[in-house]
Amino acid sequence: MSGLTRILVLGGLVLAAVLVFGSPFLLRGWMRKLAGVALGVLVLCATSLLGYGAYRRWLDDVRVANVKTIYQVIERYKETTGKCPLQERFADAPMGVNISDRPLPDRYKRPPPGAKGSIIPYEDFLAELRTGLKSEVILPKDPQTVPFGPPNFYQYHFTGPHFFVAASLWFDRAGVKQLGSRYYKYELRGDCGSSGKA
Repeated sequence: MSGLTRILVLGGLVLAAVLVFGSPFLLRGWMRKLAGVALGVLVLCATSLLGYGAYRRWLDDVRVANVKTIYQVIERYKETTGKCPLQERFADAPMGVNISDRPLPDRYKRPPPGAKGSIIPYEDFLAELRTGLKSEVILPKDPQTVPFGPPNFYQYHFTGPHFFVAASLWFDRAGVKQLGSRYYKYELRGDCGSSGKA
């Protein structure tokens, strides 16, 4: 959140609290008290909406930074081992990994209906990275703690000649692809060579 947005949100919350909780004590007459409480609730709602949008933009910024971090780990793995993660398992069908420390619904444990390929468990992917890099690897996790809206995890896809690291965003920005209402895909692509197999 920007500094101005923080000030507006905090100011709005303070004003709402004063109006909601102070009106019954500061104003005379039930109509004035009711009007004060109602105005406080309106200010609270407006402040919440302003803060929510800023929070979603902050989440998107964190997701973009995390995709870049995961991409750098993949590039380091490639430099160290001479291949991309999952490259030795490749069988002419795309493979994906949903990077999350939370249990995911079953629909994310297999490819979308009609799509070829497979979804590899995150733990297997992480073990392959750790083995290849010969060090502890901790990948960033999605900052949103309550699943809501577009998928709240990162994705690694391997297609043979290329790999992709992606996240779902709430807002449009340069270089994203819109997949639905308030659902944009941010993706970085890397090369694994002309052949899928090492």
